[in-house]
Amino acid sequence: MRVVIRSAVADDLLRIIEVERAADAMFTTVGLSVVVDAPQTTAEDHAPAQEAGRLLVACAEEYGVVGFIRVDLVDGQAHLEQVSVHPAAAGHGIGAQLMAAAEEWAVDHGLTRVTLCTYRDVPWNAPYYQRLGWEVLPDDALGPELNALRRHERELGLEAQPRLAMVKGLSRGCRPASPDRLPDTATGTP
Repeated sequence: MRVVIRSAVADDLLRIIEVERAADAMFTTVGLSVVVDAPQTTAEDHAPAQEAGRLLVACAEEYGVVGFIRVDLVDGQAHLEQVSVHPAAAGHGIGAQLMAAAEEWAVDHGLTRVTLCTYRDVPWNAPYYQRLGWEVLPDDALGPELNALRRHERELGLEAQPRLAMVKGLSRGCRPASPDRLPDTATGTP
């Protein structure tokens, strides 16, 4: 499935919520109905990130928005508040493309790292992110805002299974790999 990653527009917000709810429903397959039972995100919750250009969507020509990623600023660095891909579009590398686009956004804004909070043992969470170059961020290395986010997760009951914070360092001189940035092998031009 070929997708285009772009900044979200206001008209995308309702579809983003549909994608998020469909993706959240997958957590019930690993005993985490708490994700579905937690307070649901609304379009209004995503609107500030959309208006600031920190909400990116993956669009497939035949389906429209099939995934999204929201970047917040936490402790002065990029934080992936949410990344979701509709289950019908899973397995096509869309999550990795969204994460690479978010990393590129962070580099373009002069940030040196990006964080996220996730489930340690859910296959499409921490194990997946580790394959993309992410590392576990020890609790004693969390900044005050990230610590507050982790505390809020516990208050919501999201720690029904172990959760953790992860980090990925970013280099200003090196952008994340993405298929559209690879050189054309015939001409050698990007």
